[in-house]
Amino acid sequence: MSQFYRVNSQDIMHETIDGEVVIVNLESGAYYAFDGSGEYIWERLSADGASAEQLAGELAPRFAVSESEIGVAVERFLAQLLDEALIAVAPGADAPASVGAPPVSQDEFVAPQLNKYTDMEALLLADPIHEVEVDGWPNVKP
Repeated sequence: MSQFYRVNSQDIMHETIDGEVVIVNLESGAYYAFDGSGEYIWERLSADGASAEQLAGELAPRFAVSESEIGVAVERFLAQLLDEALIAVAPGADAPASVGAPPVSQDEFVAPQLNKYTDMEALLLADPIHEVEVDGWPNVKP
Protein backbone atom coordinates (compact mmCIF):
# COMPACT_ATOMS: atom_id res chain seq x y z
CA MET A 1 0.00 0.00 0.00
CA SER A 2 1.37 3.42 -0.89
CA GLN A 3 1.76 6.33 1.48
CA PHE A 4 -1.09 8.76 1.81
CA TYR A 5 -0.31 12.47 2.31
CA ARG A 6 -2.23 15.40 3.77
CA VAL A 7 -1.44 19.09 4.21
CA ASN A 8 0.20 19.84 7.55
CA SER A 9 -2.52 22.36 8.41
CA GLN A 10 -1.38 22.79 12.01
CA ASP A 11 1.88 24.61 11.19
CA ILE A 12 1.14 26.37 7.91
CA MET A 13 -1.12 28.88 6.22
CA HIS A 14 -1.79 28.71 2.49
CA GLU A 15 -3.70 30.51 -0.21
CA THR A 16 -4.04 30.12 -3.96
CA ILE A 17 -3.94 33.42 -5.82
CA ASP A 18 -4.39 33.52 -9.60
CA GLY A 19 -3.16 29.94 -10.00
CA GLU A 20 -0.14 30.32 -7.69
CA VAL A 21 -0.04 28.60 -4.31
CA VAL A 22 1.61 30.60 -1.53
CA ILE A 23 2.40 28.86 1.76
CA VAL A 24 3.81 30.26 5.01
CA ASN A 25 5.45 27.88 7.48
CA LEU A 26 4.52 29.36 10.86
CA GLU A 27 7.27 27.42 12.64
CA SER A 28 10.23 28.37 10.43
CA GLY A 29 9.11 31.70 8.96
CA ALA A 30 9.94 30.50 5.45
CA TYR A 31 7.41 30.92 2.69
CA TYR A 32 6.92 28.98 -0.51
CA ALA A 33 5.30 29.32 -3.91
CA PHE A 34 4.50 27.11 -6.89
CA ASP A 35 2.00 26.91 -9.71
CA GLY A 36 1.03 24.72 -12.66
CA SER A 37 0.72 21.04 -11.87
CA GLY A 38 1.87 21.83 -8.31
CA GLU A 39 -1.35 23.78 -7.79
CA TYR A 40 -3.46 20.74 -8.70
CA ILE A 41 -1.41 18.50 -6.40
CA TRP A 42 -1.74 20.97 -3.51
CA GLU A 43 -5.49 21.36 -3.98
CA ARG A 44 -5.91 17.56 -3.87
CA LEU A 45 -3.75 17.29 -0.74
CA SER A 46 -5.67 20.16 0.88
CA ALA A 47 -9.09 18.74 0.12
CA ASP A 48 -8.90 15.03 0.92
CA GLY A 49 -5.27 14.00 0.79
CA ALA A 50 -3.88 11.63 -1.80
CA SER A 51 -1.13 9.18 -2.63
CA ALA A 52 1.58 9.78 -5.22
CA GLU A 53 0.01 7.06 -7.38
CA GLN A 54 -3.41 8.73 -7.32
CA LEU A 55 -1.95 12.10 -8.23
CA ALA A 56 0.10 10.71 -11.12
CA GLY A 57 -2.91 8.78 -12.39
CA GLU A 58 -5.05 11.91 -12.35
CA LEU A 59 -2.45 14.17 -13.99
CA ALA A 60 -1.23 11.82 -16.75
CA PRO A 61 -4.36 12.06 -18.95
CA ARG A 62 -4.45 15.84 -18.59
CA PHE A 63 -1.05 16.29 -20.19
CA ALA A 64 -0.97 13.19 -22.37
CA VAL A 65 2.27 12.14 -20.68
CA SER A 66 2.98 8.69 -19.31
CA GLU A 67 1.89 8.03 -15.76
CA SER A 68 5.39 6.81 -14.89
CA GLU A 69 7.00 10.05 -16.11
CA ILE A 70 4.57 12.16 -14.14
CA GLY A 71 4.91 9.79 -11.18
CA VAL A 72 8.62 10.58 -10.87
CA ALA A 73 7.90 14.33 -10.83
CA VAL A 74 5.06 13.93 -8.32
CA GLU A 75 7.17 11.82 -5.96
CA ARG A 76 10.02 14.35 -6.11
CA PHE A 77 7.61 17.21 -5.38
CA LEU A 78 5.98 15.34 -2.49
CA ALA A 79 9.44 14.65 -1.03
CA GLN A 80 10.22 18.39 -1.17
CA LEU A 81 6.92 19.24 0.54
CA LEU A 82 7.56 16.58 3.17
CA ASP A 83 11.15 17.78 3.80
CA GLU A 84 9.82 21.30 4.44
CA ALA A 85 7.07 19.94 6.78
CA LEU A 86 4.34 21.35 4.52
CA ILE A 87 2.67 17.94 4.24
CA ALA A 88 2.65 14.89 6.46
CA VAL A 89 2.15 11.18 5.97
CA ALA A 90 -1.30 10.25 7.24
CA PRO A 91 -0.74 6.99 9.14
CA GLY A 92 -3.43 4.40 8.65
CA ALA A 93 -5.56 6.73 6.56
CA ASP A 94 -7.79 5.27 3.92
CA ALA A 95 -7.09 7.06 0.68
CA PRO A 96 -10.23 8.56 -0.83
CA ALA A 97 -11.26 7.44 -4.26
CA SER A 98 -9.61 9.17 -7.16
CA VAL A 99 -11.47 12.31 -8.21
CA GLY A 100 -10.63 11.81 -11.85
CA ALA A 101 -8.33 13.75 -14.09
CA PRO A 102 -8.59 17.49 -14.44
CA PRO A 103 -9.64 18.65 -17.93
CA VAL A 104 -7.21 17.87 -20.75
CA SER A 105 -4.73 20.69 -21.18
CA GLN A 106 -2.99 21.90 -24.30
CA ASP A 107 -0.08 22.97 -22.11
CA GLU A 108 3.10 20.97 -21.91
CA PHE A 109 3.67 19.18 -18.62
CA VAL A 110 6.10 21.05 -16.41
CA ALA A 111 7.23 19.23 -13.30
CA PRO A 112 6.10 21.02 -10.14
CA GLN A 113 8.88 22.98 -8.46
CA LEU A 114 8.80 24.19 -4.86
CA ASN A 115 10.29 27.68 -4.53
CA LYS A 116 11.43 28.55 -1.00
CA TYR A 117 11.98 32.08 0.28
CA THR A 118 13.60 33.00 3.58
CA ASP A 119 13.99 36.75 3.23
CA MET A 120 11.09 37.56 5.58
CA GLU A 121 11.69 34.97 8.34
CA ALA A 122 12.18 37.52 11.13
CA LEU A 123 9.00 39.40 10.26
CA LEU A 124 6.93 36.25 9.82
CA LEU A 125 8.12 34.86 13.15
CA ALA A 126 7.30 38.06 15.07
CA ASP A 127 4.23 37.49 17.20
CA PRO A 128 1.86 40.45 16.67
CA ILE A 129 -0.59 39.31 19.35
CA HIS A 130 1.72 38.56 22.26
CA GLU A 131 4.61 40.91 21.59
CA VAL A 132 2.77 44.21 21.20
CA GLU A 133 3.78 46.91 23.66
CA VAL A 134 3.32 50.65 23.89
CA ASP A 135 5.82 51.11 21.04
CA GLY A 136 3.62 49.01 18.70
CA TRP A 137 4.24 46.04 16.53
CA PRO A 138 6.47 44.24 15.82
CA ASN A 139 8.34 44.01 19.03
CA VAL A 140 10.86 41.32 18.17
CA LYS A 141 12.84 39.86 21.05
CA PRO A 142 16.60 40.48 20.85
